[in-house]
Amino acid sequence: RDELRAEVAAAAKEAAAMQARRDKARADEEEAAEEAAAAAASGKGGGVVEAASAIVASVSQKLRETENELAVVRGLLKEERAAHAAARERIARLEKGGGAAGGAQSPA
Repeated sequence: RDELRAEVAAAAKEAAAMQARRDKARADEEEAAEEAAAAAASGKGGGVVEAASAIVASVSQKLRETENELAVVRGLLKEERAAHAAARERIARLEKGGGAAGGAQSPA
């Protein structure tokens, strides 16, 4: 049980870290877009707009990658929760039934 709890906690921590990276990437993307809009409004077009566009594209790619990582971790967490629920049910059945066949109780 403790190992499963530790794995679930680690997966949740990783998911939280990925969410933080995702939020940072979105903030960076918004900031780059605002800078590009400000440059365009001030009449400083040319290379600044292209550079800002490249930054936005890069940040968007990082965001997509982070979202994919987050989806993977969420899937793993879902699997871990299902395994935990199944283990909990098995333990309850063993405790209710007085143990496994032969009178020996399996450690969980």
